[in-house]
Amino acid sequence: MKVTPIRSFRSSEGTVQLDATDMAILSILQDNGRITNSRLALDVDLSESACFNRVRRLEQAKVIEGYRAVISQRALGSFITVLADVTLESHKHHEHSRFERIVMEIPEIVECTATSGQFDYRLKVVAVDMDDYMRLMDDLSERHDRIGQFFSNVVMKTVKHRPNFIRGADDNEKAEL
Repeated sequence: MKVTPIRSFRSSEGTVQLDATDMAILSILQDNGRITNSRLALDVDLSESACFNRVRRLEQAKVIEGYRAVISQRALGSFITVLADVTLESHKHHEHSRFERIVMEIPEIVECTATSGQFDYRLKVVAVDMDDYMRLMDDLSERHDRIGQFFSNVVMKTVKHRPNFIRGADDNEKAEL
């Protein structure tokens, strides 16, 4: 079987070539990480052993970083989610590194992305209520005294949530991970 790569992925193991079948596997797994190997093999038209070997190769190359359950926050109680845009007073590398280390230590900050444009970072914060959120932000500001400003936006509802996006799995276009 001739493999036509449509995407290269650089991992610690080297460069991994991803073909249309790999992309189809990834597309299915991102929607259903609990699919059985036999069903996955059937869906991508491979033997079970060939499918198993492909998935294992994708895991070993860190193309597949892991599997997880998505837990309903409503099932766990009442929480608020706040998106906070943060700017730092200094753009020196060590200030950004220190900010990122502090963010990693605060479990209520469930996501942090470095951004271009008007803000340096966008934080996704889950808190019990606004008082709890303000306590978290005060703690962050005390631990990193070079925060210039932050702007808070309370999430009213999540319209769409998809942690990954794969384009081109079915049509040999360039794929995005």
